[in-house]
Amino acid sequence: MERPVTRGPLAERPVPSEVAPVTLLTCHLGSDGTLVRAAVAAGARGIVATGLGAGFAPAAERAALVEADEAGVAVCLARRTTHGRTVGAVDTAPFLSAGALTALQARLVLSVGLADGPTPGTRSLQDLLDGCGA
Repeated sequence: MERPVTRGPLAERPVPSEVAPVTLLTCHLGSDGTLVRAAVAAGARGIVATGLGAGFAPAAERAALVEADEAGVAVCLARRTTHGRTVGAVDTAPFLSAGALTALQARLVLSVGLADGPTPGTRSLQDLLDGCGA
């Protein structure tokens, strides 16, 4: 059986020689936000949090992600499941949603999207994620 060929999330998009530091974290029951705070302290410009099921973070982890967002770090929630979509941006607010992208793909897209200086607006990053997941 042939598998359908899928294009990479950044197909036909230029990739800069240096990308922004984006940390990929896995949420779990009992996550307390320590790793989120460590990523921010280490200079992460973005965080992709692989949430439970369709992308939800436990309460203490979510509180740390809110702190990161308020500090200007781009925060994106991604699903842990192998199929499906992450909950939509309306449900993940104030965070970004990886949508149809895997957590690794979302990390790559944010690393490239944040490479050119200060954090662009949340809407432009969400548009970038959505456009790469189509």
